[in-house]
Amino acid sequence: MALSLTAWPSLLPTGITCSRSSGTWEKGTFEEYKEAQLSSSCSFGTYSVDTAAGKVTIHVDRSTYPNNDDTTVVRDYELKGETLSWRVSPRPDGSIPITVLRRIAVQ
Repeated sequence: MALSLTAWPSLLPTGITCSRSSGTWEKGTFEEYKEAQLSSSCSFGTYSVDTAAGKVTIHVDRSTYPNNDDTTVVRDYELKGETLSWRVSPRPDGSIPITVLRRIAVQ
């Protein structure tokens, strides 16, 4: 069985907060903007799930990181009820983000 979806968005924000120096995100320092950029990721493309193999294949069309454009990645996934998730590549600090997709409507 294979499941697929097109034009999926993926946004993994972690450090996007108000500037510590100014109290607003519009007036952050260079280091605050750098930290926000390096701690988030956004991409779109398609994915398919191979339930027999327990793998999700992600075809990235475009990403906030250009070196990820037009790439394909295969990862293990977890499906719990209406929630599909997989771990992505570790960040420079060693933390491992998790992409989570939840079904919002059943047709």
